[in-house]
Amino acid sequence: MLTYLTLGVAVTLSNSVPLGILYLVLIPFSFLVVAYSFCAKCACRFHSCTHLWLGRLARSLPPRKPGRYTFWDGVGILVFIVTCWAEERDLLIRYGEAYAEYQERTGFLIPRRKKG
Repeated sequence: MLTYLTLGVAVTLSNSVPLGILYLVLIPFSFLVVAYSFCAKCACRFHSCTHLWLGRLARSLPPRKPGRYTFWDGVGILVFIVTCWAEERDLLIRYGEAYAEYQERTGFLIPRRKKG
């Protein structure tokens, strides 16, 4: 994971310093927020979690009681979406028109159905 983060930061910084800094901050932060918002509430996090990195991280976070999600869990979703948006901007800078064409064929968070 650290290799991917390092590579992502290096490539992003080479194209755009502000996006590189945003990437460096948002990717690890969003990983923690998602793990705390959702995985820390999961009843199987100690015995049957199959998520390689999130499962390990969730076991080290303070436990949360299972139950209804809170306002802050919603903020966790928002952080995840903003992180995805920032990564999309980075990919547009890196790959230009080829990525823009890819975006036209696919969905942002939910895959689009193929037009037949």
